[in-house]
Amino acid sequence: MSGNAQSMLMHQIISGRQSHYCYALIEPFDIAGFDEQWSVLSTAPGAQWRSLPIASLASAPGLQPLLLRLSDGSPCETLMLWLLQQPGADQRCILFTTWFDWQQVIAFWLQRTEALYPQGIVAPFNSFSAPILSLLWQTLGDEQQQSFVAGLEGLYLPEGAAWRLLAIGNQVAEPAFEQIQLSEQQYELLTRESRRELQSQQLFLRLQPYHRREFSPADIRAVYFDTLQRVQQQFANADARSCEIMAQRRFVWGKDYFIHPVFLALCTDGDYRKALRRFQQKVCNDAALGRDMDFHDWLPPLEQ
Repeated sequence: MSGNAQSMLMHQIISGRQSHYCYALIEPFDIAGFDEQWSVLSTAPGAQWRSLPIASLASAPGLQPLLLRLSDGSPCETLMLWLLQQPGADQRCILFTTWFDWQQVIAFWLQRTEALYPQGIVAPFNSFSAPILSLLWQTLGDEQQQSFVAGLEGLYLPEGAAWRLLAIGNQVAEPAFEQIQLSEQQYELLTRESRRELQSQQLFLRLQPYHRREFSPADIRAVYFDTLQRVQQQFANADARSCEIMAQRRFVWGKDYFIHPVFLALCTDGDYRKALRRFQQKVCNDAALGRDMDFHDWLPPLEQ
């Protein structure tokens, strides 16, 4: 079952568990200072940890996630307390309590590191990444959620210096688990943020040849994401991809083109991509309408 948004400090989870163990699963690569901390704490007396041997990362052991077994005052707890103070590192770890020993807990997570994608291929899936797991959880039904956490007492996501209870599982000796199968809708949601970041970078590269004035990738990102938010508010029924295309055309026709009466009239049937094509034709053929656009500040009007 899902959690009730209850937040707890790590030592409260460790000391308050009913199950045998408390573990953290972390992605340590690219965290400044981690190697120095790890070299000391991983060899300290009482440190208990394992690498998660994901097959696709076999040739890059430094990228494999780490499983840490936590107890009060242990070196691994000390490492986690340090980790949570590092910028952005709170999104690179999850916490869970369980009855599983090392062999069982490794098998548990390896089952959840591959997925069947909409394209029909089985590929790595980073289900233990806090941002991805949080998004995935929104798309799962009750039975799917319970299957995911079968054998765990509790599953927690970082929330500042505390941990938010995401789900409560139950004690199962050998939980059955079917491979994660991502629908088109799930895949779109999970890739949306990274896709939009890439779009803003591509817009910056496209804009550079047409401008002598200086602007940064951060400037273009801010404009794009602000426009995207406005488009989503204006067209609440539009799908994510249509909103992205409409927001990108702000760099062709100007910041307010999508509230122009001519464009709004073309959107009445809800086919926004067709409306964009028809609006392009009207802008090219109607000089008066073209004068209403401020595309000269961005990309040429025929840029596709």
